[in-house]
Amino acid sequence: MGQTMNTEVLFRNEHIMYTEVLPKFLQMQKEAGIPEEELIKYPKCYGSSSEARNEVIILEDLKPLGFTMLDRMEPLPNDCIYSILKSFAIYHSLSYVLRQREPGTFDRYKSSLTNTLLDMARQEESKQYFVEIESNILSILEDPEQINIARNKIIDSLNNMININKEDMENKYSVIVQGDCWTNNVMFRFEDEKLADTMLIDYQISRTASPVCDLLYMILNCTDHETRKQHFTEWLDYYHEELEKSLFHYDLKVNLVYSRDRIDADLMRYGRLMFGLCAFLSNILIRSPEDAAKVQKLMQSESMFEKPEEYSVANLDEETKNRFRKRVSGYISTLCDFGLL
Repeated sequence: MGQTMNTEVLFRNEHIMYTEVLPKFLQMQKEAGIPEEELIKYPKCYGSSSEARNEVIILEDLKPLGFTMLDRMEPLPNDCIYSILKSFAIYHSLSYVLRQREPGTFDRYKSSLTNTLLDMARQEESKQYFVEIESNILSILEDPEQINIARNKIIDSLNNMININKEDMENKYSVIVQGDCWTNNVMFRFEDEKLADTMLIDYQISRTASPVCDLLYMILNCTDHETRKQHFTEWLDYYHEELEKSLFHYDLKVNLVYSRDRIDADLMRYGRLMFGLCAFLSNILIRSPEDAAKVQKLMQSESMFEKPEEYSVANLDEETKNRFRKRVSGYISTLCDFGLL
């Protein structure tokens, strides 16, 4: 998609996160005497340069520490979801603390991190791509009601992105989000088959947005509809409880900072946007590693729209088509069940 996802900007975001934002958050926790097990975790950065055309970042290898990546084709287990939600709660709380204690620093981070999704939404070629994705989805869904619900939702999500970004940049509830939490961007460490640790990675799409941006994106991309139907509200309640615990260390009251009712209000704002984003991402997630790499490479080229057959769902094998259909159908079912679409 040409400049759709500018690699220089993506790298600069990650450079800022690893060299400034995450170390600042960790420093704040240590100064507050937060217990070791509650400290935010991220790969050590051994060096980074954001010089144009010479970008480099050297990060710690997590595999020797026992961290592993789970199968992106399978829903994450419930204990992993809870662990990610706790990580989000701690991570988001530190934005609120920083905003209160050092508003100038928070504003500097906010202005330094580029919303690459917003840049994408403003490009004409992105609209063409989203039109193609919507066409693929409408052709593969089997339920007439879901087809009707999905119509125009993918395309409209680009406008939603622009409007929501304007709201989020101006309100007091926004935080610095990780922005791209799906299965391949989380590492887990197990001891005797029991989850012992969780670490978020990949901060290229970090930006200022509602905490719900991280929550809903992760839940939709890392779980299936059946599990979401059973645990969705429970997961959100747990996140809010952990947010309260983390804010308590800094004498902040969660209901004054980010109430549970505000989460529900933000879910209503974000439902349609997240459907579009997740459907967009699913076009890659459901593919084999080789096929996904091919599509990602094509998305960064100028010839993407000259070869629509390269990323068309029509050319997928039946197993992959069924996986795509189930995933998108699950998004629609979940979002409709909770009144978000």
